[in-house]
Amino acid sequence: MDISEFPQRLSNRHRFTSTERLAILAEWEKYAATGSEIGAKSAFCRRVGIDTKSLSNWIIAKRQGLLVETNQRQTRYVLSKQERIEFLRLQKENAILKAQLEQAEGAVEVLGKASELLSALAKSSQIRTPPVPYEQPIPAAFRKPKPTE
Repeated sequence: MDISEFPQRLSNRHRFTSTERLAILAEWEKYAATGSEIGAKSAFCRRVGIDTKSLSNWIIAKRQGLLVETNQRQTRYVLSKQERIEFLRLQKENAILKAQLEQAEGAVEVLGKASELLSALAKSSQIRTPPVPYEQPIPAAFRKPKPTE
């Protein structure tokens, strides 16, 4: 496919098919291999009606194997309208569930600390009786006699 065979760009937002992109890249490689003068590469891009950044993005995509030959224009959205609606609904639900999980984890943490505090208070509030020292019995000689009735 020659550059003259490319359809004229209707606007700046015109999208090329993958086949057209690959043809432009093939033409570019031929043009770049000749070692043309300064500014010739930019002139090539202007003649085709693309930006040099677009061309470099296409080259990167081709190297990564992302640019395959098809006659379909790339769609802006990969998902259908229903899939996008479902995706957005699931994102909202996910955000709500994450907030609930964070709240529940915070409550569990607070309850754990409260449990530790209560067990510490329970241990400290137990009545502690001092140990009674052992008393030696009084010898019989020093005891008073018990009154008899």
